[in-house]
Amino acid sequence: MPSEMKRALQASPNGGKIALERQYYGSTLQRRRNLKNTNINDLPMTNFDGVIYMANITIQNASVLVQVDTGSSDLWVSCYYVGGVDCKTTCPTKSAMIHYGSGSVCVQPVLEPIRFGEVTVSKYVVGIAQGRNVFPMDASSLLLGNAQGLLGLAYGSIATIPTPGGQLIDYMKSFSIFLTQDNNAAGSFLMVNGVDEELIARKKMTAHRIPLKIRAHWTIGMTQFGVGEETPVFPCTTGSDNSCDALIDTGTSLIVMPNSVFEKFATTYLNPQGCQYGSTTGEEVDSVYVCPTSAKLPRLAFTFGDTTFYLNSKDYILEVTPTEMIVELQPAGKGQMSDVWVLGDTFLKVYYSSYVVNDSVVLYCPGGECSGNSTVAPTNSPGSNTGSSTAGPTIIGPTGNGGSSPLGGGGNNGAGGSANNSTPTKSNTRAVTALTIVVGVLGSILVVGLVIVMMRWRRRRQARREAEEVSAYGHLQTPNSVQTAQFTRA
Repeated sequence: MPSEMKRALQASPNGGKIALERQYYGSTLQRRRNLKNTNINDLPMTNFDGVIYMANITIQNASVLVQVDTGSSDLWVSCYYVGGVDCKTTCPTKSAMIHYGSGSVCVQPVLEPIRFGEVTVSKYVVGIAQGRNVFPMDASSLLLGNAQGLLGLAYGSIATIPTPGGQLIDYMKSFSIFLTQDNNAAGSFLMVNGVDEELIARKKMTAHRIPLKIRAHWTIGMTQFGVGEETPVFPCTTGSDNSCDALIDTGTSLIVMPNSVFEKFATTYLNPQGCQYGSTTGEEVDSVYVCPTSAKLPRLAFTFGDTTFYLNSKDYILEVTPTEMIVELQPAGKGQMSDVWVLGDTFLKVYYSSYVVNDSVVLYCPGGECSGNSTVAPTNSPGSNTGSSTAGPTIIGPTGNGGSSPLGGGGNNGAGGSANNSTPTKSNTRAVTALTIVVGVLGSILVVGLVIVMMRWRRRRQARREAEEVSAYGHLQTPNSVQTAQFTRA
């Protein structure tokens, strides 16, 4: 097995960011979707071996290819790709450490203009990463494929180098991610502030909204987990109350399960079929099971509220030789995350996902592949024509016998009253017309006033942000090597 494969398969103590090299024998790549680069919010993603997905972000005026990670919140780029900065093998002073499951990254924060789709931020905190583990050719590098850095799309509460004006998702209403399954297949994409309506219609997808449980990672509540024909586990792990925490994480390649659930699955389905924990073709690999390709594995069921999402065995295995396959499930390990689920790329390659900021995760099921009812209608991207109904003008004037005018008594006045069938006089009509004009003028004045107030509020808010940024990060830009950083295309 190639050394890069072995390195990529090394698991973290808490089952975090693990990257696997995927090989399919006798399979062909299929293009799921033909991207049309007519929408700046429709960002193509690069699929590296089916386990890492990358997109371009503009920093200064350079396009930088970064791994997209919904399980973290920081943006950083390897010093190797930054001009005017000397790369160091050790962590310099005045640096911050960002911790991931697969290791830690040392970064020096700087303020730079960035653009991601239609989102533009004039001063965003970008980490310039130092150390051997961010050098592209080093055996210990955390950057696989052609990735030059990493973009976190989770909440500011878990950011190590937060931007005072907010993390990138604070500048969005939503984003959606579609991942292709086959290794290196074209068609993966990230869409800012919208979803792909054509894809949803073509695959007859139904949308299922799952409210956020915690605004840190994209954490939702999973209520049941089922294996094959077994009775679903409720709650889905010991110690859960009503639902267990499930992180939706594009930066994790596998599905991470609570230790107790994983151990039971391995004992029941893996060990009896000759699967071995941590070895393939004579090489040691930690924290994943390797099975003979003849092994028969059950369907998995993940329930959120009243909707269940299924993974068939083909969805969570990875063939590494004609006779061996890796099971893309992993125990959570020890520590605070031991009872947490992480639904990584193994799950997200099956279900198109949308992330509504401060609200929910929406999972899209292809027709007939989920049980339960659709909970939301497909969301149109901003600017799309969703159709509208415009009310006609209100008619002021005669309403006929027995009718009533909007402004004139009319109708039954109650006991002792009489029906008013008279039509409005000319003087009444003139009064109504004058009143309409006055209301229109006052409404226009009010709108203009509101616009002026909003413009002033935005200017003050921007000034406050800039002051906070200078206050918080100005001292980190003093080294000349950092001040002269130039982000370049490599």
